[in-house]
Amino acid sequence: MPQDAKTNAAPRHAPAARGVIFLSSAELTALALGSAIHMVGARMLDAGSYARLVLAISIAAWFKIPVANAIVSSFPKILSEDHSRLGDVLRRGGRAYALAVAAIFAVFLASSPAISGIFGDRALLPVLLVAACEVPFAGGLSFSRNVLTAIRRYASASAILFTYALVRTTAAVLLIVAGFGTLGAMTGQAAGAAAAAILGTFLVLAARAGTEATDEYPELMRRSAAWSALALPTSMAIATIAGLDLWFAKCLTSDPTGLALYGAAFALSRISIVSAGGLSASVFPRVSSALAQDDAARARSVAAESLRLLALMFLPAVLLTAAAAPGICALVFSPPYSAAAPYLVILMAAAAATSTLALAVSLLGATNRPGRALVLAVSTLAAATPVTFFATRSFGLTGAAFAALASQSVGAVAGILAVRRELPFRVPVLSFLRAAAAASCAAAPGFAISATGFAAVVELAVMSAIYLFLLVALGELRREDAASFFSAIFRK
Repeated sequence: MPQDAKTNAAPRHAPAARGVIFLSSAELTALALGSAIHMVGARMLDAGSYARLVLAISIAAWFKIPVANAIVSSFPKILSEDHSRLGDVLRRGGRAYALAVAAIFAVFLASSPAISGIFGDRALLPVLLVAACEVPFAGGLSFSRNVLTAIRRYASASAILFTYALVRTTAAVLLIVAGFGTLGAMTGQAAGAAAAAILGTFLVLAARAGTEATDEYPELMRRSAAWSALALPTSMAIATIAGLDLWFAKCLTSDPTGLALYGAAFALSRISIVSAGGLSASVFPRVSSALAQDDAARARSVAAESLRLLALMFLPAVLLTAAAAPGICALVFSPPYSAAAPYLVILMAAAAATSTLALAVSLLGATNRPGRALVLAVSTLAAATPVTFFATRSFGLTGAAFAALASQSVGAVAGILAVRRELPFRVPVLSFLRAAAAASCAAAPGFAISATGFAAVVELAVMSAIYLFLLVALGELRREDAASFFSAIFRK
């Protein structure tokens, strides 16, 4: 194990690794299946329709942020402290959350005409109305995933997301192929959420049957309301930061082909943010539980390990993508989309920075500092908004991409510093350097050889294998890492 990791005292136990592996794998699987929607959409829709689809997905994702954070975002904190509170969370917490989701659904429906007007696209309105229908089902999905993750039923939480991804992708692709276009794609999204919500309900009820329940937890609603009052605007700010460049690109530029290229790169770059979602979700209850048990050393260890995992996953994601970007874009979308490669490289790096910022916000919340998380997110958004606006207006799509990278990187650095003030762990600098060196060397063949078609997949696989080999050679990956991985997967 690298020396940096050892300095944080607590070992890498299987429960932490298990959560990261299951949830991150589920997120990555969902992303891989979701890419099929873009593969089909980019080929079967014209440039304007495909750009509209990417924009509609982004707007729908923004409205699903309050779904994931109103009331329900407090449950991982409350349940990680005491699993016996599950019964009261399901009773009173569930009723309050259902009312919140209904309000969000109504707001989405009512604001859809105004949103389509802001973007100057009347054809966007019916797509948004269909997208709004996903909100109630997304609420059921979010409720069950938060509850199951909090009580460390990681496999069950992952199964919910996998079901959502599989049904969503299958339905959306079939409807696009059948000629229903962007409306069909958004209908598929709603179908996936409905299937996942149904499964989640059964899994939560099964978990409740196996958990010892206590009487009513008196502080439940007060803590939920107080937490949501800070967590909701924080998450909305992070989501706005992540989509700001795409929205300004749509409002301030008028080239449908350029917007389609940018939208394709934007969609593909979400891999970093989606992957970090599983990491943040599994790390939060571990840090919260450790601090509730006055085990600061374990909390510091989890925080340091989460940054190490970010480095090991996202440095190669950015560098290997940069090496194979034209071939990847052409394969995923279609040959004309190889021109999206420059946008993809910049936006992949920006998305990795956003992932780091989101992880920092999650860790601040776990340390009972949601106010500081809110200040971090809002201040980053306040800086990013004018920068992205003026960069997009002055330099077009390229300016939007670089503005996203710059503003989100500053937010990521500020986030790490803020977490260190609460949990004074040692940043695993050596792990960062080893990962950067291994990823740079592994990416070198890709820069030298321009692969197309399925050869790009082979090239990416070879570079990934080289990266893992170099990590082992540099001492960053050792036998105990493999043991932790397999024990996390196969532990009962």
